[in-house]
Amino acid sequence: MVVDLQPIIYLLKPVGVFVFIGLCFSPAWSQVRLGWEHDQAAYFTFPTSLLPGEPSIEVHKKGSKSAILGKIQKIQDSIVFRPALRFEKGIEYEVYSAGNKLAYFKVPKNSHTSTYVQSVFPSVDTLPQNLLKVYIVFSSPMAENQAYDHLQLTDELGNKIPEAFLTLTPELWDEERKTFTLWFDPGRVKKHLLRHQKLGAPLEQGKNYSFVISRQWTDREGNPLKESFKKTFFVQVADTRSPDLAAWEIKVPKAGTDHKLIVSLKESLDYSLILGNMVGLSRDEQAIHGRFALVEGEKILEFTPQKPWTPGRYQLTAYHALEDLAGNNLNRLFDRDLKKETRPGTKKYHTRYFDIR
Repeated sequence: MVVDLQPIIYLLKPVGVFVFIGLCFSPAWSQVRLGWEHDQAAYFTFPTSLLPGEPSIEVHKKGSKSAILGKIQKIQDSIVFRPALRFEKGIEYEVYSAGNKLAYFKVPKNSHTSTYVQSVFPSVDTLPQNLLKVYIVFSSPMAENQAYDHLQLTDELGNKIPEAFLTLTPELWDEERKTFTLWFDPGRVKKHLLRHQKLGAPLEQGKNYSFVISRQWTDREGNPLKESFKKTFFVQVADTRSPDLAAWEIKVPKAGTDHKLIVSLKESLDYSLILGNMVGLSRDEQAIHGRFALVEGEKILEFTPQKPWTPGRYQLTAYHALEDLAGNNLNRLFDRDLKKETRPGTKKYHTRYFDIR
């Protein structure tokens, strides 16, 4: 595990082309880290750009003239100092090079919690045979360009399903790098494409599969996950129908309360899209402010208003690109034969009206 030392590490002299005063604002300096192993501070690492040339440093306990024993290494673009004995929690250390004090830091008394897989969406354990996307949510920001090396799809016997996923560069992450979007290969999902005809669908109806995430997948600090992760699910018949707002059941709260508006979607919908401003609520063309949440396997949409409901007619609006788990949106199916298909819908927004009394 790695703890960001930016708040407690200070550079005292200019190094190379970098000049720091007090807390450093350089992007490189934000990469200075203290590494933890088994809840002990095991090493100190920083970019080679902060100490050009052959690295040569000494680390002292504050106030001591004797350098502590340790080994310094250059690993790719980082310099790593590993003491013979672990750094002591709560103790302040000073870093020297050529007799000049470069930095000092204090080891926190407590290490940070290891990164782990927080959630996987869809969260239900029965999924359609033509499942298109999976969202993996981590507790902390993750490293880049590792995803496809550390996750796999396996069958009931634990055998890896080859070429199940679409490999994208760059990987699909949210801004915080906590949520990774994993696509099944659309060429194998769509029945009329060559890859499907050659390799077949990644999933077969009536069988069990597992998403397996290796512990070796590292977070942004370079630390492995707390533990490996496995989600097992059963594959049911393919979903060949678009979501239909007309079929949604709306449980209307009473005026004067701040109770939740509850909408039964009749199926699991795409976790990211439905919470990504593709559904809105308004009255008299004025937005109703509040918070949407997906619950019960992404089959129930709840809306909690910021203010109590007032009597009147309300409008629930969904953007046409809202999808179910198979990528079918409100206007068209994802897997369709373009030669036979009738013209898809053209409505940009789909609406439902309801009254609150």
